[in-house]
This record gives sequence, C-alpha cells and structure tokens, in this order.
Amino acid sequence: MHSHTLGRDIATLEFVHRDDTPADDLLVAELRDRLDRASMNDPLLGTVELTIGELTRLLDMYDDLDALLLSKEFLIGVQAKSIRKRNATHDAIDLALIGQSGPLADTIGSILRKG
Repeated sequence: MHSHTLGRDIATLEFVHRDDTPADDLLVAELRDRLDRASMNDPLLGTVELTIGELTRLLDMYDDLDALLLSKEFLIGVQAKSIRKRNATHDAIDLALIGQSGPLADTIGSILRKG
C-alpha cells in the first residue's frame, strides 16, 4: 500500500464502517434518558433495565467501533512503516552521494531534495 493512498483509505474505512443511523442515536438518547431518570431517585442504587435487543445493539455498536479503531491503528502503522522505509532509502542514497560529483550525483541529489 502506498503512503499517498492511506489517508484516503482511512477516510473510506470511516465511511464504510461508521454507523450513525438515527436508530442508534435514538437508542443512545433513550438509554441516557433512562439513566437520568434512574439517577434522580438514587444516584448510587438506581437501575436501568435493557431489553435483549437493546443490549445486543449496544454490543454490536461497541464491536463496530472496536473494529474501526483496530483498522485505523493498522493503517497508521502501515503508513508509518512506509514513511520510515522511504526516509531510510533517501538517507542511504544521500550518504552514498557524499563526496560524489557529476551530473548523475547532482540529478539524484536534486530529486531527493524535492521529495
């Protein structure tokens, strides 16, 4: 994977895996409301009941977020490795050009300085 495509890949991953559907927003809002109401009576001992469907959806949302974070971490690692490898190659060529003169050395040095 080339480093210039990784940023686009990360954005694509975010688009593909992100699930901001109104149903998720409504579920979270409803759960926050239930928590607030339960906390009003007794903030330490209040309880909030969840249906199996709500708990399943919450766990699915967590799994989706975890997968997205792992994917981003992997892509960032690949990008960092690619950049380190490119920089090491440039450094090695720069070191090889030290003390060298002529049109080829000048051309290679010019290419490396431009990035």
